[in-house]
Amino acid sequence: LSRVLSQSASSAIDPTLTNVELTHGQAKGFELALRRFVEDCITQSDCPLPRDVQGGLDRIQQFFDDVDAAPLATGDKKRPLTQSLAQNAVLSYLYFPPFDWEQLRYGLSSAFDGDGSVLLSMLDERLQRNEAGQYADNSNAALYAVNALDRPDRPTAAESQVLADQWSKEAPVFGAFLAWGNLPFQYWGAEATGKPHAITAPGSPKILVVGTTYDPATPYPWAQALAKQL
Repeated sequence: LSRVLSQSASSAIDPTLTNVELTHGQAKGFELALRRFVEDCITQSDCPLPRDVQGGLDRIQQFFDDVDAAPLATGDKKRPLTQSLAQNAVLSYLYFPPFDWEQLRYGLSSAFDGDGSVLLSMLDERLQRNEAGQYADNSNAALYAVNALDRPDRPTAAESQVLADQWSKEAPVFGAFLAWGNLPFQYWGAEATGKPHAITAPGSPKILVVGTTYDPATPYPWAQALAKQL
């Protein structure tokens, strides 16, 4: 998931936010992105979802629940498509319409038919994982290291459960999944060296802050907040 969330970090981040607050914003951002995908999908001839938005969202949630109970075969006995892999795959293809969305329709259609190999290969491609199980770089580990050192908040398992329950009300499909994504910080071996704080630039020329309206990983309000601080 960390690689997925780092791919679109070209928009601004609000430096006052904690790790939990950042992930909360992403949970809502990805829920909105999923809704937009479903709204588009039901207008396409190859859409595997029911032809109404809520029905489409429910179908995707049911799919995640189903693969949690019974992971899908992928042709690799050591790597069935589990719930976490499926959720990561869908998350990673919610960015760029129409190309990403076309691929996601195909991946979901194959998975609904019992073939998990397409979503798994899509995720591997996005994470730059080769057939030998090697990754092109260390982005996954690096992002956790950077965030763990930049911000001191590290929710426990009990606190993560509370967040998962709360966020599921705002983001029914992705809220709990992303809430649990903060748990590795609890076990990071090094103390944080930074903390969230506002950034100012007194005396500087005007600074242009760029944000994109529907980027789920770096939501637009973060760019607005940074611009206001500067």
